[in-house]
Amino acid sequence: MMIKITNSFRQQGFSLIELMIALMLGVFLLASLATVYLSSKETYALRDQISEMDENARIAIKALRTHIESAGYTSEVGGVQLENYLLPTGFVAQAVTCPNGNTNVINPSKIASSADGTTLGSATLTTNQIMARADSIGLSFLADDQSFKDCTGSSWKNRCTVDPDASLSDWASQSAQAQTTRRVYSSFKIQKNASRNNSVGEGIPELICGGSLNSLAQPWAQGIENIQIRYGVDVLPNPVPIGQKKQWQVDQYWSATEVTANNAWDQVALVQLALLVRTIDPVFKQAETETYQLFDQQIQTADRYKRSVYTTTIYLRNITR
Repeated sequence: MMIKITNSFRQQGFSLIELMIALMLGVFLLASLATVYLSSKETYALRDQISEMDENARIAIKALRTHIESAGYTSEVGGVQLENYLLPTGFVAQAVTCPNGNTNVINPSKIASSADGTTLGSATLTTNQIMARADSIGLSFLADDQSFKDCTGSSWKNRCTVDPDASLSDWASQSAQAQTTRRVYSSFKIQKNASRNNSVGEGIPELICGGSLNSLAQPWAQGIENIQIRYGVDVLPNPVPIGQKKQWQVDQYWSATEVTANNAWDQVALVQLALLVRTIDPVFKQAETETYQLFDQQIQTADRYKRSVYTTTIYLRNITR
């Protein structure tokens, strides 16, 4: 006798309600993963922008320090203070003919003097207004075998000497005209890059330098939106011990306008800088209002850029009293 066994269990699928629940859970999971991904992406982008901003500030400060410290350098003409080691407000460089027929200044219009920016009364400033408030600084030194380049990297040595390897040690005894051909100029100011825009089509502010040995200005660092400059000036008479030279002692910190008003450009002993640096691209989802203090200048912004203020002090090592 054969016994027939039957399976009383039948295969069953998910119900419509179960499928809808599973689908909704999947959607929520994907949405959560997408939110985490986008948040991480924004965080990384912000971190990269801030790192780039810090690097641009470092490059700008290094360039400013390197060239401002050369102000007043006279090499073998030691003990003599160079006139206009900082270029006074309104100073215009004059080209002088070198021994080989070239001039020591190619394009005087690219050399900025030491001047204050425009004062704007607007409470909230745009990038163009912030740049208009920026100060500028110009300087000069006398070239020799060791120091002969302006801030663009162009060489006086290859332009203004017949024999680039010849020693300049005898120039100190030559005429003032001969010494003037050795004068090298450098200057720094803020300008917007006219040929490159960021991701939202806006021009990028830059620190640029104009030198006496190049017909064009050269960008040094991007994102530098404003620079404020204060000059440490030695204006009070200090007794000099017998047998010693006068030591510089800063009594006042003045703007370029105040230095000019007090006729004290030959008494500046140090330079203080405050740089306002912003990210190249906007990083915030919506405009944020911020206020930045650069010495006595207060700058208020309301946009999507991240900004920071960087300061430094530069001592003028090549001036004598």
